[in-house]
Amino acid sequence: MSRFTLPVREELSDINQTTYDNIKKKIGFMPNLYMMYNKNENALNDYLVLQNRKSTLTGKEKEVVNLINSQINGCVYCVSAHTMIAKMNGFTDDQAFEIRKGTAGFDPKLDAIAKFTASMVANRGKASE
Repeated sequence: MSRFTLPVREELSDINQTTYDNIKKKIGFMPNLYMMYNKNENALNDYLVLQNRKSTLTGKEKEVVNLINSQINGCVYCVSAHTMIAKMNGFTDDQAFEIRKGTAGFDPKLDAIAKFTASMVANRGKASE
């Protein structure tokens, strides 16, 4: 099994320390994936710009996509993180667990997004009719 060494805050550049502090203040911790990005001067901030770019999707809609993608791909770390983020975006525990199963019966628009996303991920980019 391969092991990665994560940097600690004190090893980061000044700009990455500022980003670290902002993320920790916002969500309460620094995800390991983000710490790996911090090994490069620009990677984390570039990733965050991409993640936070203007979108027609709401935060809830993005988390439906993220939760289903994480669940179908079997990433326990991502499922855990996005379940927490879903709750930060206003989903209940029950709603987050339902979304992870590929549906959102409590909201017709989110249900359509959930089903479309599940189909796209499961069929490798080729959604069913």
